[in-house]
Parts: sequence; C-alpha cells; structure tokens
Amino acid sequence: MDHSKNSLRVGKKRGRKMKKTLFILLIAMFMVIPFVLNAEQKTLVKSDVDSGWYCRPVLLKLTTIDGGLAGLGGIGGNWMIAHRVTLGASAYWLMTPVETDVSGAAHEIEFDYGGFELGYVFLSDRKGIFQYTHW
Repeated sequence: MDHSKNSLRVGKKRGRKMKKTLFILLIAMFMVIPFVLNAEQKTLVKSDVDSGWYCRPVLLKLTTIDGGLAGLGGIGGNWMIAHRVTLGASAYWLMTPVETDVSGAAHEIEFDYGGFELGYVFLSDRKGIFQYTHW
C-alpha cells in the first residue's frame, strides 16, 4: 500500500510539473508568434490614412470612491489625428456596489457620468498603444 501511495504522489508531482512547463511554453509561444508572423507590419491596420474615428468598450476601469475600490464600465468614441492626438467623448457607469456611511446610515452609491476627452497616444506605430487621456 505504501508503495502505491508514493507512486501516486510522484505521479501527481510530475503531472503538475508537466502542466507548469506546458503553460510556460504556451505563454512563450504566444509572445513570439506575433513577432515572427508580422515582422514587417507593426501597426494593426496598414494604411495611408492619418486620421479616423474609432469606438471602444471600457470593460473595467478602476478608481476609488469614498476610500474604497470601485470598478467602472463604459463606452467611448474618439477621432485620432495624425496617429498621436485623440478627441472624443466617453460615458461610464458604476459596475461594483459601493457603500458609504452618511450621518450614521449606510447608503449604496449609484452614478454614471460622461464628457469630452483629449488624449495623446504614445508608440502609435505599434500594435498595442499606450494612451494618456484627460477629461
């Protein structure tokens, strides 16, 4: 009996090690494939167009409300000019419950907001972009 328990433990350890190795290989493969397949093309869309519109969903934007963590969701649309500057508008709403204590009574905060945005895009010649947006 002891021998079978030991071999079972060894088998589980090998299985975990194999899963971990396969996971690392998969991650490495997905990191390398885009560089190999698209060595020449760096941007998402190869085009001579210097400006254009795009819409985007915001699945989760984190912020703090009354000292607690809150998640916002939303949608936005922007006009990108010369692959660097964006002008647009967005609307967001609270996706996670936030409770606050007002005059001794607990209240749940609910809100949504929207407005115009001005943004600057860094590394616009890459597939993934980094954008700073100011309301």
